[in-house]
Amino acid sequence: MSTKKLVTTVAGISLAVMSLGPVVAMAADGATLYQTKTCFACHGVDAKTTIMPAYPKLAGQNKDYVLQQMKDIKSGTRKNGQSAAMMSVMSMVDDTEMDAIAEWLASLSRDAASSDAAAEGAKLYESKTCTACHGKDAQTPLLPNYPKLTGQNHEYALAQMQDIKSGARANGQSAGMKGVMGLVNDDEMKAIAEWLSSSK
Repeated sequence: MSTKKLVTTVAGISLAVMSLGPVVAMAADGATLYQTKTCFACHGVDAKTTIMPAYPKLAGQNKDYVLQQMKDIKSGTRKNGQSAAMMSVMSMVDDTEMDAIAEWLASLSRDAASSDAAAEGAKLYESKTCTACHGKDAQTPLLPNYPKLTGQNHEYALAQMQDIKSGARANGQSAGMKGVMGLVNDDEMKAIAEWLSSSK
């Protein structure tokens, strides 16, 4: 290689390395990462307006819970629902970026459940002991790695209950949930999902 070509190559590499500065800075910006990693395409720009009701709303969710779901989808530990499609997206997101995205999602406001919605579902939510882990209002879970449930899409909430009961979803705290869901029939799940999804 000639000296001129070598200098040009080194200069090009130097410029490329220098250009990483903004990328590293961007890694700490969860809102930007949510856009650049294409999360908005399915979960909505506001993380509430999903493209399909089978996709979850993410705004205001517990950071620890969101972070664990991203890691479980990336590793293949979580395999239910749309996880297969999500896996290719998560392959482009490293641990630091996941943390930033989860932090940003947790900072957003959630849709609040309507007080007059799906009364039967509200009763079932309490009688089936859902309150023990997810809180009486379904927004104040016992631990930060348990999800907030109110304002969630009906179809998504129902699918998760069904998948946990059948064993199709087995990541995270699903083992503990499986015993609870064994006490809930399909009609009851629908009513609970209806109450959870109702929002102002």
